[in-house]
Amino acid sequence: MITLNSISKTIGRGAFQRLAFDDVTWEIPRHAQVAIFGHRGTGVSHLLEVIAGTLLPTTGWVTRRGTISLPRGYLRFAGFGTARALIERLSAVYNVDPHEIVDFVEVGLQTRHALDVPIRRLPVVVRRQLNVILTYAIPFDVYLFEGSVIGGGSPTFRAFCQRAFDLRRKEAGVIVALGSSRAAAALDKSMSGAILYRSRLTLFDNIVDAMTVFDSLPPEEAIPTQDALPEAAPEDEEIVL
Repeated sequence: MITLNSISKTIGRGAFQRLAFDDVTWEIPRHAQVAIFGHRGTGVSHLLEVIAGTLLPTTGWVTRRGTISLPRGYLRFAGFGTARALIERLSAVYNVDPHEIVDFVEVGLQTRHALDVPIRRLPVVVRRQLNVILTYAIPFDVYLFEGSVIGGGSPTFRAFCQRAFDLRRKEAGVIVALGSSRAAAALDKSMSGAILYRSRLTLFDNIVDAMTVFDSLPPEEAIPTQDALPEAAPEDEEIVL
């Protein structure tokens, strides 16, 4: 079970400071199946990170019981190492058999060679697929996904992800953050839904109602960052004689 206790998150500083979400109280059962809709860049990613524990809320607190996956995957912890080395580390952290993880990854990638190549040298598409496969390979109590539960690539790989998703959700909870109702095509319509809009989270009993309401909302502007905003025109330098 995951409990959000009046959590809020402010991001940015000074003129770039914005409220991603505000005063969210939500008790998420262990086997909950939820799709959270929110326009891109408006705070849904931050909400997932706070749920996962990789980002602290500005106010409030989160109570977690059980294991939770990371919504952005695990390749960011690989450094310059190989997938096999990363699997060894993850297996120790989550107390799982590394050989089972290796077998799962090999079936998903349909190759053994990629496991022993430095991850940074793998093609982009393979790195993306590996990131998805590693999440499914480890048994969690709650799985967090951002954008899709199915990785891109060939129909064979997408079918593998769909089977893995169907298998894992039978025993675990799933929380998926989506930027559009079209992205929910692969999800079971028996799931519940939620909408993060203008920093407020609204819960729905079923995903269909959430999709209908979300589609009717005017698009929300992404939270600006210092990198995204145009630079201010430089002031004239003072000439000192």
